Amino acid sequence: MFTLKKNSLDIKYDDLHHWFAVCGYILPQTEGDMARFDKLYASYQPKYTIDDLDFESIWNDEDQFNDNQTATIIAVDFKQMKMAARGMKGLSDEIKLKMKNNQLE
Repeated sequence: MFTLKKNSLDIKYDDLHHWFAVCGYILPQTEGDMARFDKLYASYQPKYTIDDLDFESIWNDEDQFNDNQTATIIAVDFKQMKMAARGMKGLSDEIKLKMKNNQLE
């Protein structure tokens, strides 16, 4: 019988399949696994309901929610980055000294 001790991190190799089932990585194999899964995800609220899903989009491997993340533009002085990308060529001795001092801190 697989038992979970309260506040225990002692996981035995033979019990890994139960842990995976409880976390939802594989299907639960026992009623205990199912009960632990339900307890673990009791407060979970899905982002979409079953009515939001479109079978045709899933079947055709289409993006049905269009949740593409876009990168934000960061205002940066690219002149410094270009100098760093070129290596040490063209850097003044003053900047090289600053870099060396930053590395020693």
